[in-house]
Order: sequence, then structure tokens, then C-alpha cells
Amino acid sequence: MNEVSAPSPRHGALHVVALWAFAVAWPLFDVLTRDAAFFVARGLSWLDVAVLALVTTCVLPLLAWSPVGLAGTLGWRRVAGALQLVLVFVLATLVALPLIVRLVEPHAGLPLRTVGRDGALPEGEWTSAVLALGASALLGVVFAWLRQRWEPVRTLLTVLSLAAPLFALTFVFDPAVRGGPARAAGRSAAPPPGATTSVVLVVLDELPLTSLLDEAGMVDGRLFPNFARLAAQSTWFRNATASHGQTNLALPAIVTGRAPDDSSLLPLAVDHPESLFTLLSATHDLVVAESVTAICPDALSGRTRDVEPLGRRLLALAVDVPLVYGHIVAPRALTDALPSIDGVWGGFWGVPEEWVVGIEGAGIAGADGAEAGTASGESGDESGGPGHVGGAFDAVAHADARVASWNDFVKRIEGPGDRPGLFFHHVMLPHQPWALLPSGNRILGDVRAPGQAAGRWWDDAFLVAQAYQRHMLQLGFVDRLLGQLLDRLEAAGLDEQALLVVVADHGMCFRPGAYRRQARPETLDDIRRVPLFVRRPGQREAFVRDENVETIDILPTIADVLGIGVPWEVDSSSAFGGVEREQKVLHRKGMGPLVSDGTAPREWGPHPLRRQLFGEAPSWPDVERLSGWSDLVGRAIYELEVVEMREPGPSAIFLDGGDVRVVGGRLVPALLRGHVALPTGEAAPERLAIAVDGTIAAEALSYHRRPGGALFSAVVSEDVLGPGRHVLDAYAVGDDGRLQALNAPRWIHRRGAGGRAQVLRSDGQLWTLVDAPGRAAGELERASTQEGALRLVGWAHAPPGSAPVDHVIAVTPDGVAVELDLGERRPDLAGRLGVPAAPCGFSGVIDRDPATGGWSSVRVLALLRPSARTRGVAVEVQPGDGASWLRR
Repeated sequence: MNEVSAPSPRHGALHVVALWAFAVAWPLFDVLTRDAAFFVARGLSWLDVAVLALVTTCVLPLLAWSPVGLAGTLGWRRVAGALQLVLVFVLATLVALPLIVRLVEPHAGLPLRTVGRDGALPEGEWTSAVLALGASALLGVVFAWLRQRWEPVRTLLTVLSLAAPLFALTFVFDPAVRGGPARAAGRSAAPPPGATTSVVLVVLDELPLTSLLDEAGMVDGRLFPNFARLAAQSTWFRNATASHGQTNLALPAIVTGRAPDDSSLLPLAVDHPESLFTLLSATHDLVVAESVTAICPDALSGRTRDVEPLGRRLLALAVDVPLVYGHIVAPRALTDALPSIDGVWGGFWGVPEEWVVGIEGAGIAGADGAEAGTASGESGDESGGPGHVGGAFDAVAHADARVASWNDFVKRIEGPGDRPGLFFHHVMLPHQPWALLPSGNRILGDVRAPGQAAGRWWDDAFLVAQAYQRHMLQLGFVDRLLGQLLDRLEAAGLDEQALLVVVADHGMCFRPGAYRRQARPETLDDIRRVPLFVRRPGQREAFVRDENVETIDILPTIADVLGIGVPWEVDSSSAFGGVEREQKVLHRKGMGPLVSDGTAPREWGPHPLRRQLFGEAPSWPDVERLSGWSDLVGRAIYELEVVEMREPGPSAIFLDGGDVRVVGGRLVPALLRGHVALPTGEAAPERLAIAVDGTIAAEALSYHRRPGGALFSAVVSEDVLGPGRHVLDAYAVGDDGRLQALNAPRWIHRRGAGGRAQVLRSDGQLWTLVDAPGRAAGELERASTQEGALRLVGWAHAPPGSAPVDHVIAVTPDGVAVELDLGERRPDLAGRLGVPAAPCGFSGVIDRDPATGGWSSVRVLALLRPSARTRGVAVEVQPGDGASWLRR
């Protein structure tokens, strides 16, 4: 075999650049240019894109090749040749991998692939992954050998190195990224002098009409009192439909009056110079807040978009882009283990799933509309990109940024002045991530919803139902924000002098196996039917109209009410002028439009999941508890039959080993996520019940079930996890209704009916504290602290005729219950107790310092053997002289 020789440095570097261009740069650029929201939502400039292109096509491959060059410079020819060979093999494998994946996984497709349709990986998924990796590696070996032995291959690679700058230039000047921060002045209309009508246009995001409706087909005033309040004083165009299912195309249609039939247009002023903003710029003062678009020229709004410094923007890209690349090239079995890049525009890696202890008063807008503080105490959205800290998606900051933007918008709404105002806000609500609750509180932790990938729901009905539940909860919060806006308009006197329009850009589908927003005939109404309320100045009477209105009609409707013309050609007409179109059209990117009859349905009703999940006429507690689905929530463990597993496993609820201390404020751990690990390797349970302090707080169906484990996600009512310490346990629910404990037995100290103290074990046994000194004798003899722990020593024994003492536990003021070792023989007590060498001594250590009350408030309780399976009494063991400093 011939000796492997090191290539010349110049040719070796060019070969790496060429392979890198096809393995990394081209597939990555191809994916990023497909979605303008990636660039617009991040506020990326042309410079950012140019830097990304330069780093991807030149800097990174040269860095990868630098060890080869260094070895060659030092004269280590064999080392340099080996390193070059390995590098060529790796890059050639990456070139082949996505092609092989598409062959062995025909259902896969760039840029994302759905995970198992039932929430678990399909059979053979790992087999296909190994096959794809093996075949790609084999091709990589063959190519590396050919490149080493055959000159034409090396020549070809040298020529192909020219592809790197070509890919970079194509990417930088692609229409999807060329706009960057570009703005255009646009063209304004010539309205009649003396126009005094202000305009308030609020565009909600991802809100299907059916989410607002009750069983009678009207706005549900029980759940959404402020939407009902608006409906009672406006014209509700109930048959209104969206023009597109994607925000970057649906929103421009709203403000331009033009059909979104050209998907190459970006949601920027440079591509939409004629809009509502330019139409009213000559007569109105503009207050504009756009979330993922930039259609209003900055020169007209008087504001600039908050943009992070260049270093932070590039850092965020450096964190997110490699994950996007991983989703592009990897087999589905591997991308299953990666964080999702679906549903958000960046920060895909997420944050650690842990509860933050000690966050006090970090809140968001309440009924009074007070501005929120982030978890760090900062307010507003000065961080630039909502919810992004160093590239990591932060649900707390993301929720704060959306609400802070709304609060700022509402505060800027002023009463009648010298010039009327145009107040526009596209608020990314109730769009996921679903982090907000109807009370005004915010869910603590990573809130991204499982059960979806590549814009499509898995075939997991429970995860889809839970997503709908969380959507409804966040919509309840949006109702609060709407009430805040209506109050502000009344306080500013604009309810009499302003035109108010509230609409959603598109809806959303909640059906297993279906695309969330890419409409199909069977999901068309879910995505296109949206709420549209128009309140004329001074209107106080409700009207419901079923004309064939589309969201592209909003601009000419506003112009109609103001009495002005639209000086450009539009594809729409005023909703008040009698819409004459007979059909409805929903445009789709990359697909033909869906055309259907424009006649209104004969009957209107709520989403099909509503009654199934929440029951009839639900209240918010019904929504939180899935009262129409679960029959266990609210029941105490001791009321149910609980059996222990043969080998209780480390079931994790991502709450400090199953315990959580909630400090208060507006951060609520209402979403419990975790996994069940079974050391026996047996099949993971499907149906789970989550108990909080001994009461079932939620039921859930597990997903990603495999032998030995499963994942779960459950929503609990926020009043269950109030301030204080809580004990959480997981149970498998059998077909016979019995619960199987997934944790080793744990002790819970709580208040029962009538306020009496109780001790509950997670296997269902219950003891009630009684004041009966004669029932048991005992003494806490010594109590001492050392290195932050409390050591307890004493004895407990029941008198003759009483049930024996089975357990001794120590309880801290904040509810920590620790079992002490009982059974030490105490010959010194034989005479007093009348039992030779009675095994009644106990001892133990509490190694967690109480958060409140300190050690001096620790109590020791003797638990007498229950006379029935789940009933018993507890008696307090009083401290003696050696522990007199403890609570008496």
C-alpha cells in the first residue's frame, strides 16, 4: 500500500472549503432563506447576514483545516495527511447523510421532520438511522480514498471550492434576506381636510374563532368577559376569514388590502410601500408596534425597532444555527433527541427545566395594566429580541417582552388632540409559546408544548388536547389585555371618537396528525375563521353580520369609515359596503389557494374539543383541570386504592426531586413536565396521575413510551401550587382505576378538613393528629444542630391496649416530613413502660434547614398503626430537657 502523503497546504484548504460548502453552507442557506421570519423577527441587518455567510463558507472550514496546516508547517507530514483524510471523510459523510436519510426515510423532508406520529418513534426508526449513518460513512470512506488516490477527484474539489463564494453571494442577495433593515417612505393618500377620527387596529395572532364561542355560537362571556363586552358594542363580522395561514403573508394583506398571492414578498416596507401606515401618515400621528414584520417605515412611526448589539445578535446565531443544521442532516431518531426548532424564531436550545426558588413579585400586566418586570427585575423589552438571552430561549423573558410591548402600546394611546392617531399593534398573542394564565400570572419553566414538529401535530390526541387547553388559558389572559385596552380608550375619551378594529391574522388547527396552520380541505375552517370586531366611533349597539368578509377587507373598511379613498389598486372592499364576492380564498405558500363557498355556516358553535375537555358552560377551574376528561382530579390519595410497584423507580417531575417551594409573585409552576424511569425495564405506563400534597392535581397520558421510561406533561390549576412547599408524586393509573405508586413512599404533612393536621403517605395511608397524651407515651430527649443539620434522639411507645407506634416522623414548619429510625431497644425504659427492652427508641437527622420558622419549630409525631387500611392517629412527642429549645 502506498504511503499516505500530505497534500499541499493550498490544495488541502481548498478541498475542505469545497466540501464544507456542500456539506454545511448550501443546505443551511437553503433552509434559512425559506422563512423570512427568521431574519425579520431577529432584526438581522444585511451586515449580520454577510457575516454569517462569510463565517459559514470561509472562516469555519479554514478553522477546521487549521490543525492540518499547523501539522504541515511543523513538518509532521504523516500527521497532516491523516488529519486531512479524517476531515475529508467527515465532510463527505455529511454531504451524503441528508441524501441517504431521504432515501431510507421517505417521509422525511427538509428542513424539519416530524417525530413519531403517535408521540413515540416508529418501529425501525433506529434501524433506519443506523442504516443511514452507516451508508453515509461508507460513502465518506470511499470518497476519502478516491480523493487520496485519484488526481481527477482532487482537481474536481479544487474547482468546486469556487462554490463557497458563490453560495455566500447567492445567500446574501437572496430576496428573503436582501431587505434587512430596509425601509421605504411609501405613498400617502389625500384625505379630506379636518379628519378627526382616530383608528385603533389590534391584530391578534394564532386565534381561531371557535376558541371564543360558547355552545350557543356566541362569544363566551363566562370565560372571555372583555371579548363579550367588545361584541356587545361593535359589529361582529362572524363570517370573517383570514387570507393566509402565515403571519408574514397574512399581516401585509390586512394593512395593504391586497391578496397575499405573491409569497416572494417580504413583510417589509420595501416590498409593501403602500399600506395603512402610508395612507394615514399625512393626517394621523402614528403609534405602531409590529412584532415580526416591519411594514411601517420608521420615518413615519417616529420609532426605531429595538435591535440587540451586533455581538449579541451573532452570539444568538452561533447558538441557534448549529441546531438548525442538526435538524437538516440528522436521521429522525437523532433529531428526536434535539430541542425543537418549531413554534419559535430562535433560542431553540431552551433553558434548564428547573423551578426558580426565590423569585418574588416578578409580574406581568394585571387588571390595572401595570408594567411587568422580568425575572431579573427589568421591565420592557430593551433586550431587543423577545425571550432571548445569549441565544437561549427564555420563556419568562419572552412572555414579559410580549406583555411589556402591549403595556407600552396602551400607555401611548392618547385622547383627542390636534391630530388624530393611528394606533396599531400586532401582538404575538395568544400565539404559542403558551406561558400566560387567565389570572395574569405566568407559567414558570420551559413552556414549549410537546406533540408537534415541522408545523404538524403528532397523532397523540392527549398532547393536542393539552395544547388546546393551554391555548385557551393564554387566551383568557388576552381577554384581560383587551379589557385593559377598552378601559384605556374610555379613559382617553376615544370610545366616542375612534374607530376600533380587533382581528386575528389567522387561526390554528388542533387536530391529531394535522398541520397546525398549513390548511387542507378538512382543516380549512380551523385556520381561516378568525374573530373580526369593528366598533365605529360612539357605537354602543351590537350587530352580528354574516357577509363574506375577508381580512383583506379591513383596510378599505377603515377608509370607508374615515371617508377617504385608497389611492392604489386593492383586491378588497369595505365590509360595510356590501361585499359581493361569492367565494372565499385562503392562499398557501408553495401550494395552490383553497377556494370554497363564501356562505356563512347554518350553525355556529365552539371548538369540538371544548365540551369533551372542559364540559358544558365551563369556568376557568374547569379548563385548568380538564374537568370534562378527568375523573380523578381533586380526589385525595387516601380515597383511592394505591398499590406499590415492585421496584419504585426515580420518577422525575423536574421539581427538585419531587418537591417544590413556591415563593409567590406572578411566576406559577402550573406546567409539570418530567419522565418516568422504571429500573425493571418494563413497559412504561400510559395513563398517569400527578398528586400535589396528597391530592390528584392532574392526569396525563405519557408519550415517547419505551421499555423502562416515558415522558409526560401535565397542567395543574394554579391555586394548587400556592406559596409554600409542596410534595409531588406520580402514579400509574390502571384500567381498573387503581393507582400504582411510581415513587418510593413519601411523607406529606398537610391540613385536612376542618383545619386538622394530617400526615399522609404517598401510598394512601392517612393519620390525623389528635390531642390525646394517653394514647402514646414518648419523649424527644435530645435535639442538637451541627453543620446545618438537626439530630433528634428519643423514644415513643403506645401504652397497653393501644395500637402500636409504627412510625416516627419529624415535621418542619415549611412542611418537610422526614421519617426517623424507630426500633432501637431501650432496656432503660423497661421498668417505666412495663415491657422488657422495648424497641421504642428513635433517632434521625433532618439535613435541610427549614426555609421558614427555623429549627425551633420542628415537631416530632408518633404514628399509631391504623385500625383500617388507610386510617390512623398521630400523637405529638413532647420535647424533654435535652430538647427544650424546640417547639412545645
